[in-house]
Amino acid sequence: MVLLARARRAQGDLDEAISLLTDVAKAAASPSLVFPRRQALAHYAAMLVDAGRAEEALSWAQRAGDVPAEDVRSRVVAARALAKALAATGATQLACEAMREACALAYSTEQVSERAATDGLADRLLCR
Repeated sequence: MVLLARARRAQGDLDEAISLLTDVAKAAASPSLVFPRRQALAHYAAMLVDAGRAEEALSWAQRAGDVPAEDVRSRVVAARALAKALAATGATQLACEAMREACALAYSTEQVSERAATDGLADRLLCR
């Protein structure tokens, strides 16, 4: 469901993507072997920012941080979503702190898949 929502978002169908992730977010209280919970909530929060729902996004991004991280990538995605939500609510300094955490995590291992997206958001938020 998360991957389908991300695909719908990439196709420009933000409303459908959020609809798909709403059910996932509501079920995130229980562990899932299908998709990392922290990452799922973080994607939901980021899409809510894109939809102009910054306060709601911030709440979900904070919840994502409270869910145990199953992997480093989930931690990076969650920190990045938190930074995006904080920036959208005007909390620029806190957003940059979250971005620094996301960047540090993205470069902490040899896994490079999240580096470009993290660097790009840091540049857009002027957190360099």
